[in-house]
Amino acid sequence: MDRADLLTILETANRQRTNRSDATRSRSRSRANAHCRYDHRKALTIYAQTRGRLVACLMTCLMPILANTARAQDAQAPSEPQAYCVNRSADFYPYTGEPCKTGYQLGSGNCRKTDGRMVAVPREQCLAMAGTVELPVEGGRPPLPRQAPKSVK
Repeated sequence: MDRADLLTILETANRQRTNRSDATRSRSRSRANAHCRYDHRKALTIYAQTRGRLVACLMTCLMPILANTARAQDAQAPSEPQAYCVNRSADFYPYTGEPCKTGYQLGSGNCRKTDGRMVAVPREQCLAMAGTVELPVEGGRPPLPRQAPKSVK
């Protein structure tokens, strides 16, 4: 063997050693990265679990509150109006929360039934029910009837 052959053999061996050390380095890097990737995946899993628990907790807490609110709104929306706008001719229309038209007063109805309840019906129907037509008094409540003064003994 001559000197050139020996140099070729040494260069080949050197290259192989360098390739092995590069492979070893990349393997050790991938092991280090595998550890980091594992932690990252674990963190994502924990995040997903925490997010799921938070949603479940909020739903558990909010569902009764929302159901109660819906039930309260149903209770506040009766099928029959509670107040009417009535004029001096006993004409009426349901009160909607806005001010009554000119000439109308806010009242619970325009007819007092024999049992004392107020209802809103046409004048003729009120008289047919043996009720008395009562109109709201301008300025609020009607004056109370005067009582005879009690004698002082």
